[in-house]
Amino acid sequence: MDRSPIAAAHLVLAAATLAPECDDERDVADQFSFVIADFAMGLARIHHRARARL
Repeated sequence: MDRSPIAAAHLVLAAATLAPECDDERDVADQFSFVIADFAMGLARIHHRARARL
């Protein structure tokens, strides 16, 4: 998960969406939700920098 936050984000989203009723999948999504938050904040920074260049 630490080596590739983007891949980790995809895994977390897949776990949460493919089997939301499964306790194990929910636990994985809960445990690694910080990855999604970090990934989203990184995308926001990239977006803001790109918009500032326009």
